[in-house]
Amino acid sequence: MDDAATVTAALAAAAADADAALADGASRALADYDRARSASPRWADPRSSLTAARHPANRARNRYTDVLPPDGTRVVLAPCPSGDPSRAHDYINASRLTSRAGESPHWDYVAAQGPLPGTVPDFWRMVAQARSVAVVSLTRAAEGGVAKCAPYYPDGEAGGTVVYGAYVVTAGPASPPVDGVVVRSLTVEVDTPASIPRPPPHTLVHIHVPDWPDHGVVQGTATLRTAAARLRAAVASAGGGPPVVHCSAGVGRTGTLMAVDICVRRLLAASSGGPGARDAAARGVALRRVVRRLRSGRPGMVQTPAQYVAALAAVRDEAAALAAAAAARAAGEEDPMLRGGGSAAGQSNGGV
Repeated sequence: MDDAATVTAALAAAAADADAALADGASRALADYDRARSASPRWADPRSSLTAARHPANRARNRYTDVLPPDGTRVVLAPCPSGDPSRAHDYINASRLTSRAGESPHWDYVAAQGPLPGTVPDFWRMVAQARSVAVVSLTRAAEGGVAKCAPYYPDGEAGGTVVYGAYVVTAGPASPPVDGVVVRSLTVEVDTPASIPRPPPHTLVHIHVPDWPDHGVVQGTATLRTAAARLRAAVASAGGGPPVVHCSAGVGRTGTLMAVDICVRRLLAASSGGPGARDAAARGVALRRVVRRLRSGRPGMVQTPAQYVAALAAVRDEAAALAAAAAARAAGEEDPMLRGGGSAAGQSNGGV
């Protein structure tokens, strides 16, 4: 096991490396983003074919014509348990994205477009089928008068119940926002005919970041870091399927949050002091490789240079907070993360 001094130095070096990439107008970070974007998969790759997404029957199920799930990673829906013939198709604009075999720490997500009015039952079919532990929404229903995501749960502060096709969705009360992040519980049930066995209800965590603009970024890093922390907490506290993360198209904001979460998982592995802390810390700020991996499964993930820079700033601040916590522990002092509520999120609201 690496000693405390090694862990502290590794995390501090990772934070410094990210900070250097963000210096001088983020010139190195922007160059890295260009390299990640240019390395996106070629459409000649059989895994990247779009046969299902471009099928005439599925065109109306895509919010945008240029954001489509490749056949090799698309989520394939099982028939609706209610037997509804209108839900016999297996298509939804969503991609299952996972770490490479043997990679540690492991990660597993579903990246999805914001549901359309006609695909909300399909969205819940996907969530119920996978028994997803969480759904993360990074968009409002509309921005600037343009529809971005159909309502798919009762979003009043007090909660409530709404029926979407065969799916009955009950929302608990919303938590007070923390760093712009709102959390509540959702329970989905399938309304089946008496002759068909009803699957058990499924309860999950819903995490909403309503003030993140399309194609843009949120100010500072606290919102991104807190959203990622809430997602990790949901995954850690409940056994089940992969979390579903969506914005409007399911690539820009969605990819940005996933990239931050993956990097922070690596930094947390380094901070635990296990074997290979130095390597884990260095990999924790290797954002370009993470973005390339995400784009290999769903092209367009992390859609803009500004989103890439915001992601790296969040990772830098997380590495710096973890380094400070490691140094405090090594000196026998109170962990500054515990003073701030037990998470690295919220300890810094650094800019870029």
